[in-house]
Amino acid sequence: FCGRHGGIVCPSSNAHAVLEWAFARGKRVLFFPDQHLGRNTALAMGMSLDQMPVWNPYKPAGGAEDPAVYANAKMILWKGFCSVHQRFTVEQVERAR
Repeated sequence: FCGRHGGIVCPSSNAHAVLEWAFARGKRVLFFPDQHLGRNTALAMGMSLDQMPVWNPYKPAGGAEDPAVYANAKMILWKGFCSVHQRFTVEQVERAR
């Protein structure tokens, strides 16, 4: 999907660089599959939450009350997550740090 549509795939370690690359090529980015990685990276880059609505593929119009929210977005976050990261507990993360 990404290659066919001029996109790129990235691990979390270079998400910031990939978003900079993507924003240099267009006004809007669809970030998937991990909405949390996209949101956290965009916040660290200075974007606000209102610039990155979540698209829910299981709801009509992505789940937005006003579909214009997507047209005005800087980044659209796919409602998805990394299943591996969901398994970690707070205690495990604190130990790893």
